[in-house]
Amino acid sequence: MSLKFVNEVSKEEFIAFNDIAFPERDNKQLIYFRYYNVRINHSERIREENIFILDPNGEILAQSLYHPASYYFKGETENIQWGFDLYVRQDKRKDSLGLRLMEHIAATKSTNIFASGVGEKALKVEKYFGYHVVGNLYKYYKIINPLYFLSGLMLKEDLVSDKFPSLVCGKLGKYKKIDISKISNLPQPYNTDLLEFGRDKHFLQWRFASGLFNYVTYSLDNERSELVENYFVVRTIKYKGVTCLVLVDYRCNIRNKNAIRNIISVVNIIAQKLLIPIVVTGSSLKKIDEVLCELGYRTTGIPRPIVCNDEALRSYKDPIQSRRFVLSTLADSDGEYTL
Repeated sequence: MSLKFVNEVSKEEFIAFNDIAFPERDNKQLIYFRYYNVRINHSERIREENIFILDPNGEILAQSLYHPASYYFKGETENIQWGFDLYVRQDKRKDSLGLRLMEHIAATKSTNIFASGVGEKALKVEKYFGYHVVGNLYKYYKIINPLYFLSGLMLKEDLVSDKFPSLVCGKLGKYKKIDISKISNLPQPYNTDLLEFGRDKHFLQWRFASGLFNYVTYSLDNERSELVENYFVVRTIKYKGVTCLVLVDYRCNIRNKNAIRNIISVVNIIAQKLLIPIVVTGSSLKKIDEVLCELGYRTTGIPRPIVCNDEALRSYKDPIQSRRFVLSTLADSDGEYTL
């Protein structure tokens, strides 16, 4: 069968294909995250990084989606692409389309690729093409108060920013609600001893200010400096009919255990103020695991492996194995959408 590899299909074709591939999702709502490059002036510009396989009739048989990203490590910044939603139509999987797609990706992508949440079978195929695991994102949850489950059933799925407190006092400092633009130009990574994914102006605006969902950003209230020492981003979702608070993203100096403890404690307080019964988040580092466990969080689901084809990172086996290597949150890839 003659196959055609393209970077663009119509919006209607894309939605129809993803409705079949991921029937549990609202793909119409996520079209701007998954298909358009809204990082560029929030315009409906097609993401040229995406790859689709078409049959001779122009019907989509497979896809692999990408968005531009970056990481900091050892004093250097590297531009990468973050891959997600690699999917081959079920009736075509025996035709080795997955292998054909991976071969095409390897032949055409000059930028290193990262991905998260790869399934066991797909991981075996990706390892054949030079990908390797650099970490795992564990999902955690905490029941804030069982008495809040009734209000959790009644609360809206996507609470607006005005519903959130403007100032929250933790044991180690106050957090104030801010506009995401306040942290749009980070001068350097928060953690120079880790591989830390970039949070530049374009990423933060695309991920949290596109209007797709109601994200709420808080930063440590430091009257002595305009520099945002650390921040976190939350939003609400419905999970099995109950409104949950999701800690989507956070940045602080991980070497200071009290800094991450303060962030998580403040998020718990926000949930209490909103009468939200459950908080959900993700962790890729042992230090954060320990703080979450100390504060009563439990792991849930299957860890999401973080993989890449960056050969230069393969040698860091010990920190990777001991969960001391990579800082990733649910904001990287589409972690919060697949809870």
